[in-house]
Amino acid sequence: MIKRISLAALLSVVVSVQALAHDLWIHASDFKPTVNKLGASTVLYAGYGHLYPIDEAYKKENTFTLYSPKNKEKVIKKELLGYQILLKEKGNYIVSGETKPVIWTQFTNNKGEKVWHQKSKKDLKNVIGSKRMHKYAKGIITAGDADDKNYAKVIGSTLEFVPLSNPNNIKEVGQEFNVKVLFKGEILTNTEVHGAYAGFSNKGDYKLLGKTNNEGVITINIDHLGYWILKVEHKEAALEEFKKDFDDEFYRATLTFQI
Repeated sequence: MIKRISLAALLSVVVSVQALAHDLWIHASDFKPTVNKLGASTVLYAGYGHLYPIDEAYKKENTFTLYSPKNKEKVIKKELLGYQILLKEKGNYIVSGETKPVIWTQFTNNKGEKVWHQKSKKDLKNVIGSKRMHKYAKGIITAGDADDKNYAKVIGSTLEFVPLSNPNNIKEVGQEFNVKVLFKGEILTNTEVHGAYAGFSNKGDYKLLGKTNNEGVITINIDHLGYWILKVEHKEAALEEFKKDFDDEFYRATLTFQI
């Protein structure tokens, strides 16, 4: 009986830590769909977890937004779990989404174990640290031969990747891709950017691609064709009014596209 309880507690800790570390991303069956008389069609997925492009489906209550080449916005209130969408004109589209902020607190339990729980730190004893998590995702879809610059639209997420060229137009290995990182609308300098492509790892690993420069820009050397994901993180201290609940605000953003 004691072993069963310990195993259940261990599994609870594992689930908590995994949920804390999960990434949110936008995936499409085709990031570069062809255009016919009706438009272009692709199927959207909201991924959640570690193994891009397919891991857990993000099924929590949420809304996603589609930004069209003509600066129109469409709110998608359904789950992106095989959600087929018709893009009626050629051009570059952005699909974005974010999670609701969640507080995670690490503390030492009565067995001396360091564990995480989805709770405010004021509700726990022996607190090690606490943070409120914010996760953002953006995907770039290019329908047909697009010459607009909607891929570079700043949509206003707190932490956001802004491509300086269309990544979906990269044709071969060895080409470079520049992307800017913004935090609260301002450039984020000297910040690590990680990335991976589909099949890069079966353990959810990312590779360090470098750091943003003084203009908040990083140059990425494309070394593999296929589906790509970029990830960036940023942390800042919580405002005084929130410090009773958590210590830090923690932000994570992803960008997905197809080479």
